[in-house]
Amino acid sequence: MDKGQVQYALMDLTSLDRQEYYNGFANRALWPIMHYRIGLSEFSRADYQGYLRVNRTFANALAQLIRPDDLVWVHDYHLIPLAAELRAIGITNLIGYFHHIPWPAPEVLGALPGSRELLRAVMDYDLVGVHTERDADNLRRGLIHELGPFSTGQRCWRWTDKGRGSRDFLSASTPGSSSAWLGAQSQTGSSGKPWMALVRAS
Repeated sequence: MDKGQVQYALMDLTSLDRQEYYNGFANRALWPIMHYRIGLSEFSRADYQGYLRVNRTFANALAQLIRPDDLVWVHDYHLIPLAAELRAIGITNLIGYFHHIPWPAPEVLGALPGSRELLRAVMDYDLVGVHTERDADNLRRGLIHELGPFSTGQRCWRWTDKGRGSRDFLSASTPGSSSAWLGAQSQTGSSGKPWMALVRAS
């Protein structure tokens, strides 16, 4: 569907998809945890599987539309696994993610079953933006605590994943860091190593 210079691609969700993915895991489990409301979080394994399933469905649909030179931007907690699903089907484009709600401390996020897998999915983005320095610090600490990347220099990490080798990441918590990402295609293409900036929104 075209509207002005913007083209929209629409797809339907089944009632089960809406219940498990949107009403279920995203908003009954993940949203309260992200807002430090652990007591309000309701986890269901079926909802979590629905969340992953719908993100996989989105990825398969989006992959048909992505051109080789496209930059892909993903927005918010409903779509955290989307980059991982795109990578799994061979999409190598630069992919950025902006998280529009707080990112909680590792001790809080860790109370949610599946949180380790969500953190692992974050590592498939080339850039992650969050609202505040505290959010960026919480995300960094969560990644280090759960996945164990180690520092190779100031604000640089190397993370080794079985079956996927080592990957280098840059942590830069400044409002202007996202603009640097837009010029990173040559670096990524030449080195074969993705990088990530945790960016504080201005």
